[in-house]
Amino acid sequence: MVRRTASAAAPDAGEPSYQGAMRAARAFHLTIAEAAGSGRLSRVLEALLDEVERLLHLMPQLTDRLTSMVEPAAHERIIAAIDAGDGEQAAAHMRAHLAEVSQ
Repeated sequence: MVRRTASAAAPDAGEPSYQGAMRAARAFHLTIAEAAGSGRLSRVLEALLDEVERLLHLMPQLTDRLTSMVEPAAHERIIAAIDAGDGEQAAAHMRAHLAEVSQ
């Protein structure tokens, strides 16, 4: 389910790269939150992602991180662990991803 959602949210050729990347990141993270069954987590995450989008409009120099290959590579590691049924590894990859993007 996560892989299918992430693929469907891939950036479109005609849109600015950061918008497509943000749409894909939003779909990825919200799909995982919804799969976890936590409505509260989904709501908090959605509000946080809205703030990130506003920040990207105000500080476009931050879009380089989002449009690099680092973001999709981290998502792919998380998806692979989920697909393998390895919750501990998926959680470890997610923690590493969140630490990385908070830099």
